[in-house]
Amino acid sequence: MKDGRVLHFLGDLNPGGAEMVAISLAQAFKSLNWEVAICSRQGGSLAQELDGIPSIVIPKTHLLDIGYLLKLLVDITVKLTGLCIQ
Repeated sequence: MKDGRVLHFLGDLNPGGAEMVAISLAQAFKSLNWEVAICSRQGGSLAQELDGIPSIVIPKTHLLDIGYLLKLLVDITVKLTGLCIQ
């Protein structure tokens, strides 16, 4: 059984300060038996450094996009719980 869950939200997975901190935190939580995932609007070169940490890429095209928020909710729910939502 996992001790807890953490989901990090990032704009992309390209090298940068926030991205490096999020990946370091994700790896640390994973080593402490937490369930961890990273969600971003774009992929990037840091995806190779996730070492088995699930990542979800959900592209966003508009400033205010209700469809994006709904897809985000569904995709995160499916990824973290394994539920099949139709």
